[in-house]
Amino acid sequence: MIGRFLEFSVHARDVLAAVRHYERLGFRQLSVGETWSHPYAVVSDGRAVIGLHAYEFDSPAVTFVLQSLRTKLPRLADQGIEFAFAKTGDDQFNEAGFVTPAGQMITLLEARTYSPAPFDTLDVSHLGRFVELMVPCADVTRELRYWEAIGLRSSGLRESPYEHAHLAAEDVTIGLHDASVLPRRALRFACAEPGRIAMLLDDVDIPWKTLSTPPAGAEMAFSFTGPDSLSIVVHEAA
Repeated sequence: MIGRFLEFSVHARDVLAAVRHYERLGFRQLSVGETWSHPYAVVSDGRAVIGLHAYEFDSPAVTFVLQSLRTKLPRLADQGIEFAFAKTGDDQFNEAGFVTPAGQMITLLEARTYSPAPFDTLDVSHLGRFVELMVPCADVTRELRYWEAIGLRSSGLRESPYEHAHLAAEDVTIGLHDASVLPRRALRFACAEPGRIAMLLDDVDIPWKTLSTPPAGAEMAFSFTGPDSLSIVVHEAA
């Protein structure tokens, strides 16, 4: 309904510093087009794709490509989506955005803004395997119904160890988590040796902290924040 996943769009005041940060973590920079007038870069580990924008917006946004966007916006509005912005016209790159009940910005673009690069099964970052974007929710059930209504597939609501749910679209997974447990949005990675990742972060002078309540299904987890203010959670793979 809302297209194909493109990237997690993140505001980065210094795009070059953000790129260097992710390259130290094992991400690769992809080739971008000239869609945006502001500085823009994309990094990926083969699963997670992060778009770094020197432009202020509600970040991180989950960005999808929806072809023929301009003609589809009225139908989406008729189905109950209230757009926070819509920039359309024959002489501009068409884009629109709306906010979920939990405050997650979703952006729709009419076309891709970077060229995909080939990755194989060994192309993962030092952080391990990307799992999901974690979204804190005051009302997990309400948020779950909203994402289902816009076309994502749900595995259903789970109540242990706290209320959470997972949704999937092509190439992306969204995790909904009780906001009393998860205070801020974060990209979540699972690895075999989280202690090794912590040592790597120490070596490159990236501060991290242990989470008092790990994500559902994780035994031990820690988090850190990059120059783009994006929070990343790493935990031991089950």
